[in-house]
Amino acid sequence: MKKLAALCLIAAIFLVLSCQESAQVKAEREKMAEQIKALEGKVTELGAKVEQLTADYTKHYEEFHAKKAPAKPEKPAPKAPAVKPPTRK
Repeated sequence: MKKLAALCLIAAIFLVLSCQESAQVKAEREKMAEQIKALEGKVTELGAKVEQLTADYTKHYEEFHAKKAPAKPEKPAPKAPAVKPPTRK
């Protein structure tokens, strides 16, 4: 029974020690967290730039392209040639 208890105690200690994060893994996780924060900042910045470009495009489109060309005056339909009545000879 003592051997089984000692074996369980050793296994529990080994399990706890093997499940702890190493310093290298912690450093890598912190580095990734910093990169994520930097990328989130860039996404926010790019979102603002996209909104500005969309506003500029809309303004440009409304100013130069949205106006319809002035309507061309319609040409009157050509008149049919006058038909002369038949003449007797």
